[in-house]
Amino acid sequence: VTDADLNRQDYLTHALTAIAKEAARSGRLHDAEAVIRSIDSTLGQARALTSAAHAAASAGLIDQARSLAVQAETLARSVSSIGWRNQALGALAWALAIARRFEEAARLARRITDLGEQADALIGVVKSTVAAGDLIQAEALARSVRNTEEKDYRGRALAPVAEALAAVGDVDHAEAVVFDIRSLNAQVDPIIALVQAFGRAGLSGRAEYLARRISYGNWQYPLVALVRATASVDMHRAEELARAISDRYWKAQALSHIVEGAG
Repeated sequence: VTDADLNRQDYLTHALTAIAKEAARSGRLHDAEAVIRSIDSTLGQARALTSAAHAAASAGLIDQARSLAVQAETLARSVSSIGWRNQALGALAWALAIARRFEEAARLARRITDLGEQADALIGVVKSTVAAGDLIQAEALARSVRNTEEKDYRGRALAPVAEALAAVGDVDHAEAVVFDIRSLNAQVDPIIALVQAFGRAGLSGRAEYLARRISYGNWQYPLVALVRATASVDMHRAEELARAISDRYWKAQALSHIVEGAG
């Protein structure tokens, strides 16, 4: 087998996978499966099944996505491909999460052997649980995500929970969750959500503390968020905060919110 033959086979597999994805996305499961069976290599079929499962899940075709993902896991296991088996499990967990079968999705995600891929799958389930409004279950699931010394996977899982808690006005609980997040990067979005929630509630001192906690150098968006939230309850204080921002660009952004609020 020459390199040219291998390249042609790769191109053909890629093209057939694209066709199968489109068939799966449009609900033509049998067509997708037939196209995938025409791929020469078992591993290529496993990859195509995983891609098709993602496409079906994205289109809301949960039963079809599950069928494709189960087939992908079975094939990946038959060729001892741990990596592709993990991806198939991730696709299956995602499909189940979209179908609001959160506990089953989490169980499957925990079967993924790579810790980073497992965390990504679980975070996807957490986000789906948050979107369904079950914040208690979402937080419990997020806290079950395992960290390493280098990676704050649990923090990434807790971030959407904290944002959702802030959005519904449960600011004390949201703040407690935020401070359980180890990674400063993962803290940013939920802290901004909290800043806005505190501002809307008139809790200016807590809002300012949080905004200043993650504002530094030329990146002062949290202070702009603080101004915007404060403007809805205290225009005078919002203007004071805006004029105190040192960076000219962010000060202009903050003052524009004052103008909008006054209008």
